[in-house]
Amino acid sequence: MRRLVSWAMGTWPAATRKRDGQALLESFERELTELEVTGVRWWMDVTRECAAVAWAGISLRWTHVRYRWAGAGMGWMGDVRFAARGLRRNPGFTLTVGLTLALGIGANAAVFGIVDGILFRPPPFDRPEELVFVWRTLGPSPARFRVPAPDVAEIRRWVSTLEQVAFLDRVRDGSVEGPDASGAQHVRIATVTRNLLDLLGVQPTLGRGFRSEDAVASLPGGDAAGPGVALLSSDAWERLFGKAPDVIGQSVVLDGRSVTLIGVLPAGFRVDMPPGPGMAGQADVWVPLTVPLSDLQRADGRRVDQDSDNSGAVIGRLARGVPLLRAQTELDHMASEMRTEVPAYATSGYGLTARPMHGDATRHVRGLLTAMLAGVAALLLVTCLNVSMMILARGIRRGDELSIRTALGATRLRLARQLAVESLVLVVLGGGLAFVTAWTLSHLLSTRLPVSIGVVEVGLDGRMLAFGAAVTGIVLLIFGLAPLAAAARLGGPTPRSSPVPTDGREGRDRARRALIVGQLALSIPLLLGASLLLRTFQELRAVEPGFQAEGALTFNLSLRIPGRYRGPADRAQLARAITDRLSTMSGVQSVGLTTHLPLSRGSWTQPYGLPGQAPHEWSENRADFRAVTSGLFDALGARLVSGRTFTSDEDLHEERRVVIVDELLAGRIAENGPVLGATIGVPLDGAEVYADVVGVVEHVRHERLDADGREAVYVPYRQEASREVSFVVRTTVGHPEELAPAVRAAVADLDPQLVAYGLRTMNDYVGSAVAPTRFAADVLGLFAVLSLLAVGMGLYGTIGLEVARKRRDIGLRVAIGATRRQVVLPVVGRALWLVVLGSVLGVGLAGLVVGTLGRHLFGTGLADPRVWLAVMGTLLLVTLAACWVPASRAAAIDPRDALRAD
Repeated sequence: MRRLVSWAMGTWPAATRKRDGQALLESFERELTELEVTGVRWWMDVTRECAAVAWAGISLRWTHVRYRWAGAGMGWMGDVRFAARGLRRNPGFTLTVGLTLALGIGANAAVFGIVDGILFRPPPFDRPEELVFVWRTLGPSPARFRVPAPDVAEIRRWVSTLEQVAFLDRVRDGSVEGPDASGAQHVRIATVTRNLLDLLGVQPTLGRGFRSEDAVASLPGGDAAGPGVALLSSDAWERLFGKAPDVIGQSVVLDGRSVTLIGVLPAGFRVDMPPGPGMAGQADVWVPLTVPLSDLQRADGRRVDQDSDNSGAVIGRLARGVPLLRAQTELDHMASEMRTEVPAYATSGYGLTARPMHGDATRHVRGLLTAMLAGVAALLLVTCLNVSMMILARGIRRGDELSIRTALGATRLRLARQLAVESLVLVVLGGGLAFVTAWTLSHLLSTRLPVSIGVVEVGLDGRMLAFGAAVTGIVLLIFGLAPLAAAARLGGPTPRSSPVPTDGREGRDRARRALIVGQLALSIPLLLGASLLLRTFQELRAVEPGFQAEGALTFNLSLRIPGRYRGPADRAQLARAITDRLSTMSGVQSVGLTTHLPLSRGSWTQPYGLPGQAPHEWSENRADFRAVTSGLFDALGARLVSGRTFTSDEDLHEERRVVIVDELLAGRIAENGPVLGATIGVPLDGAEVYADVVGVVEHVRHERLDADGREAVYVPYRQEASREVSFVVRTTVGHPEELAPAVRAAVADLDPQLVAYGLRTMNDYVGSAVAPTRFAADVLGLFAVLSLLAVGMGLYGTIGLEVARKRRDIGLRVAIGATRRQVVLPVVGRALWLVVLGSVLGVGLAGLVVGTLGRHLFGTGLADPRVWLAVMGTLLLVTLAACWVPASRAAAIDPRDALRAD
């Protein structure tokens, strides 16, 4: 019994244990003695007494725990309650710090979610680190080109470091008609080898994948070879069939031929492609290619070894443990052998390059996204410095309170713990609000994210939440405890009336100034990056693209209908019929056809021969080729420099080979003689074709606005009648998109199996070309504005605190005759000195901005005086605005009030 009571009282304070514990023990001994005297030895009574003692022990233990954790308000929970009460009494401070942290942490989490979804998160394939793209190269140029299908067969045969190789033909446009006879609808069709899904490790969510017995559904550049099968993307399944589960086994008409649907691919399945080779990764329908790659032919039986009709992307999977460098060595050896065997490959400098799949697909946006991530990290640092300064200022204002608590016996460690708990409460509050901010910002950014940058699923997933939690922890450890530790050193009493600042006060002033300088130094790269991108955007908008985008409506058309429009003459007749029908519509000024619209990311490049060049020298030249009708240049608004355009007769008949060149190519031809009438050579269909130059048009920027690009050669559509074409309709109406329904109906009247799709204005294409730059400029500009607000708040608080503390000194100066100017200038001068120091440090960081953005800048750079004038002018305005109120208060100080206050 004694041991049980001793256990119960073992951790109680000494005085209480001596008094209450001894009394309890004596009581229990008395009861036991009475039981012995009366001779009662019943085990039930003993059990009851023991239970009572045990319950008393548990009660004493629980009381002791409560004493330690909540007694006198000195436990951790008491610290939390004390901190909550103190922050509740200062709602302005609490709300400002919470929202500042929420903005900094939330913006970081939101931008990280975007960047992570595009750059850091690998595609949802099996072992994505082993997947590579294989592209064709020509000579020393870094440009990548699609690989001809017969060459893919050679890669499969000779490159042992690639355990699997799949081929993807260019995604083409087509039409599909469902069993409900609701009419043809536009779809994007991808023709792939049957092993693609197995290579990627992807299984359909409904139905099955491709098998060896599946017949070919479509041949690139040709007609169908028999009954086929097809897979649907999840988006097409929802859009065309409303996610009907019985879609498997249904027959649909794909480009005029019946195919059976055998499966539905997982939601979000796509193969992202780099923009250079002219491949598209998003497709609605996937069909298998079972014809041997080495035997791939056109519908008319011609081999197309070196033609773009059978070239595409190659995806390979590295063998286990094989580095990419070893695979590249094998590809180099194979390319060398092919240059030896094929003379055309030798003259063109044929090569093969392997690149990591995910890295290659995102390389074109890596600089912009990295700049965004660095910008939001700088914003976080600025906000954290601002919060640190506010917490430090609050600690200074609480100097009397901390001095009193020290005098009453509180240790420095005890003060630091209390202040640390207050910091923890603030950071937790800001972190909680940050997740709401992250969710809101991520949705806002995703709605403005250009498709050319990437496609991401927006949501607070585990990675974003973990990143936000990690950032919150870093904020707490680095930027929360440091100023609190400084505030905890306010231990000794400091006379408030002392006119002479103590060393500790001077140290705290230096700390605040250092925080302001740090904020300024981090804000300058943000301002500089936003200004450079904004300047780039303005320069791009001012570029003359070589056509008039205003008033032009465009649409695309696919002529891949089995048994229809088989030859160039049939397609030329259809183009003339569509042109004539649209030209009669009200509000239409002119109509033209082209195989690729400017800035549409479509490409068709070919070598060419200048006058007098031998065929083996043609590979040294390369130009953009476009097959167009006679009305294209009027519809596009491209200026005819000299000569003539194609005639309406050349739209329908091929009597002789003629071409129109742009100003860049005309300049090269002019070095050897007259341009008009000159003859240039073109390798088409494996033969050497010569054509006469009949006209010169202004240069059109087909690929990018920030570069001139290649020379251009235009040929009559009748001579190179592609199955996929685009029309340009020049209108006189204010909004060309208003004609879209009438245009779509006119095409359907001519042939119900033809579907006009992609109806967009040329202004949309121009806007898409500058969209990535504009998006990054908007994001960095937003961060720069928020950073400047934080800097302004910091300057205002710092200068205002200094003015308040030097109120007596300023009063004395005014009393002895100081003018308003003599009072204001020192206040503003101190602020400007901080700006100068911050600017010097910020300029040192500015080079990092240019290094990150680098290739995304156009028409500007680090030495652009207009950019620096804008940056420094903005900083100056923010500084003057932040100093205006404190300086005005300093100038308005009444010396009598200032002296009477002391």
